Amino acid sequence: MKENENIIAVITSGLTSDWENFAKIVSFHQNGIEQLEQWLLRKRWRESLAVSEEEAAVFAPFVVMLSFQEIRKKTIATRFFSLRKAKLEAALQRIINDFPPAPFDIIRKDRNLAPLFRQLSEAMKKEFHFIFPQQEETADEAERENDQEWLSKWAVRPHFPVYLRYYENIENKQLKSNFQKLAADMLKKQSHHPHVRRVYYRLLDYHRNYEEGIEALFHSIDDPLSLTPEEKQFIKKARDNGSYDIRVLIHHFIERFIERKTKRHYSEAINYIQLLQQDYAKDDEGYFAAYLAALQQKYSRLASFQKELITRVQSPSNDSQSARSKRK
Repeated sequence: MKENENIIAVITSGLTSDWENFAKIVSFHQNGIEQLEQWLLRKRWRESLAVSEEEAAVFAPFVVMLSFQEIRKKTIATRFFSLRKAKLEAALQRIINDFPPAPFDIIRKDRNLAPLFRQLSEAMKKEFHFIFPQQEETADEAERENDQEWLSKWAVRPHFPVYLRYYENIENKQLKSNFQKLAADMLKKQSHHPHVRRVYYRLLDYHRNYEEGIEALFHSIDDPLSLTPEEKQFIKKARDNGSYDIRVLIHHFIERFIERKTKRHYSEAINYIQLLQQDYAKDDEGYFAAYLAALQQKYSRLASFQKELITRVQSPSNDSQSARSKRK
């Protein structure tokens, strides 16, 4: 077959007379469907199409589907289709089950054949009841390749709303999961770019992928004052959703702030300490009291920080003492 020829047109042109003959055989002969099945399985149609054995392997799925389509039309005209439908579907399923996977790999990778095959198989599903696992797998793989190609272009100048529109239109759950992971991987590799970084954390926030985002922040942020609004929102959402790992990150940030030794950094460290106090209060205030004591001891020589800490953070032990005093 020449490169610019349509495989369906070639098959239709070459097999029209064979289909006419088999429509009569299927209609009027008791073993007509068996004859059709053997003709297809043994690729006896090769003579009519004048194709090589290698070409026939790729032609076979198209020949089978087109043959059943045409015979269906012709037996409907002779009013024999309803009588033969069950046996035709059974024969079709047996032939499909006999197909090796190799031809489908070739079809899937061919930019001309793949869309023709998908279109033809979808039309077949409306006419016959059958299971075509190879075709469904091929369609999924082709769709996955399309997703990867789209993401590669999108990642050059990523825009979250554009990503979201594409993502929400993916129906297959597995493809959807693969898509979001691939998108995150692509963005992570470029996260040294400020714009990409902002999109990356919006994506992680949307998918609630807190573990990956927290780990990335832990290793990439030297000065937490440089956090983008998207990163701050991500941290807030992680806290709201009860991520335990976020506490580890906040501990890390607090020390980063303190070690900068500026008034602004000390103030921000206290803000994060207050967040920790809120989170630990949900579990056991004893944890926070122990943490606060360790922090005061570790940075005991930083007078400005100690002053800020004492002024703005109420120790749980002091709270307990105040409560006891009031009871007395």
